[in-house]
Amino acid sequence: MIRLAHILVILAIASGCDARATLPAAKETTMSLSLHFHTCNLSDDTREATNPFTNEKTFFHVDDGLSESERKAVVDLLRTASASEPDPDGYYYVDLPDGARVGVGASTLSGSDKCVAFAVECNNLTDAAADFLFRLSRAGNMSVGSSVNPDVVAFTAQPNDKVVVRWPKAPLLPDSASLAAWLTANCN
Repeated sequence: MIRLAHILVILAIASGCDARATLPAAKETTMSLSLHFHTCNLSDDTREATNPFTNEKTFFHVDDGLSESERKAVVDLLRTASASEPDPDGYYYVDLPDGARVGVGASTLSGSDKCVAFAVECNNLTDAAADFLFRLSRAGNMSVGSSVNPDVVAFTAQPNDKVVVRWPKAPLLPDSASLAAWLTANCN
């Protein structure tokens, strides 16, 4: 990924400046994440669909979405973490004490619409960020997955049988340290 600092160095060199004299030293490399948190509340009802990767017909349990108590737990967590009010796209931003920033896209969190999933972005996977992501997943009873690869999914709480059928290979991660290690290995 080309960062702004790289572009500035290229422009400085092209204009004949000594870029090393005008730019601060490079910071430690960070790991940014784009994640998908999905409800683990699945109905007994099923729907038929075509798997877009295999073109096979399959049946999925219908997503019930977050319960009222799970919504409240997520709202309470966001409030406790001093999250911003949602922006026009429904993102709440949490600035963590170690400099990491987490954006939680949860436009259906409030209101009467079913809340099935969150888009979650993190600018740097720090210990504080892993802890917040772990608590967010637990508060909402949600799986944690890659926003790019639908097969990369994990749980932070014991899943029920319907959830295990949907994501049979997903590991159970008991704490924020194991979540951080899993994210580093699978979502980098």
